[in-house]
Amino acid sequence: MNATKTSSRLVLVILISSLLFAPALTYRTAMSMVEFKTHEIDFRVHNLDTSLNYTTIQEAIDANETEDGHTIFVEKGIYYEHVLVHKSIVLVGEDKSTTVIDGNQTAFCLNITANNVMVTGFTVQKSHYGIVLNSSHTLVKENIVLNNDWGIYAKSDNNSIVRNVIEQSLDGIHLRGSYTTVAQNFLSHNSFAIYTYMCRNNTIVGNEVSTSPWGIELVQSEYLVVICNTVSYSSRYGIGLAYSNNNTIYHNNIINNADQFFILQSYNNTWDGGVEGNYWSDYTGVDLFTVSYQNFTGSDGIGDTPYIIDDYNQDNHPLMGMFCSFNTSYDYQVGIISNSFVSDFNFGLINTTHASLSFNVTDETGTQGFCRICIPKALINGSYVVKFNEEFITYPQVRELPCSNETHEYFYINYTHSEHTIEISGTTTIPEFPSLILLPLFAIATLLTAVFRKRKHSI
Repeated sequence: MNATKTSSRLVLVILISSLLFAPALTYRTAMSMVEFKTHEIDFRVHNLDTSLNYTTIQEAIDANETEDGHTIFVEKGIYYEHVLVHKSIVLVGEDKSTTVIDGNQTAFCLNITANNVMVTGFTVQKSHYGIVLNSSHTLVKENIVLNNDWGIYAKSDNNSIVRNVIEQSLDGIHLRGSYTTVAQNFLSHNSFAIYTYMCRNNTIVGNEVSTSPWGIELVQSEYLVVICNTVSYSSRYGIGLAYSNNNTIYHNNIINNADQFFILQSYNNTWDGGVEGNYWSDYTGVDLFTVSYQNFTGSDGIGDTPYIIDDYNQDNHPLMGMFCSFNTSYDYQVGIISNSFVSDFNFGLINTTHASLSFNVTDETGTQGFCRICIPKALINGSYVVKFNEEFITYPQVRELPCSNETHEYFYINYTHSEHTIEISGTTTIPEFPSLILLPLFAIATLLTAVFRKRKHSI
């Protein structure tokens, strides 16, 4: 009887206890879930080398555990910060469209003072200075920079600004006494798209500048190389030089600007590479009687008369069509001058001794078109065969130009516009696998070897 009573009481105690403590357990479980969710929301910045997590970008950089060479990964979201990068780190945003550093209309978004930094994958917006480079050997690539007074402001040497979108700033890229490479950026709706002041030996290459009052402006700058840029629809002028001497400017497309150029006391500048100059949309010269080759005299894609800029500056070899350049996986570029729209460029090996390149040309059906093609002999070096819509063509529709030399082969092809495919093939000595492929393969092989050795050691 006592045992029965004891068992009943035990069951009753357990039942009452479960009723009393169930709400508490449920509450604690809910609180744990909330805390976990809060953890997910707040700790969005991660040091990939230490596996530590932070609530802000600056906290991650400042942490004692963060050392030179570490990678800081930032999840998408808006960060209202003024970030001082004082360590040699790699700063990576999850997605450049949705990982936003907002300066709240003050100061700077990113001020980089350490050397050997890389910043990529961010939108940088709404500050006096979007990104400031007070460092060397820093790479700023593939970011969106908009609505700042100065988009990217560099006043240090040996930096690279590559493949960024920069819009709606007073100065898109401002180089002040800075030796910097500016390559393949897209800039629009800035007051000055690219502005250099007291710079030497900079390279400004492959940028697209549009719809800004001032396009590319060189002030008191010398020995700059300005090549392969497109500057269009500037409301003031496309390219300007003020007190700037000994600069090299060619293979640029200068299109439909209110004034194509502005020159103020600038001398000894080279506006062509000795063979090819720039494309000027307002050039009125003709290309009729330039080449005399194999008993044929005719066009070569270069204007017959210079493009006059002022008494001290002129383009001696203005282009009759726009310039475009295509990269190959073998670290060589193929240059094409054409009055056609050029697309679908491809280069590859046919077998171990032959290679080919191809591209499409289109424009208004029935109009006259041409291509002037420059091929590095490191890619194709002889026994050239040219096909037009898969049909073999020969002289005079295709001509080798006399400017061909030991390193480059030049061809001129003329045709009537519609949609065409041009293919050029020939012998080659390039390896079966390009260096851009071999390097990743080597890295993967090294990693696999390390993993195998580690496993073998653990066994």
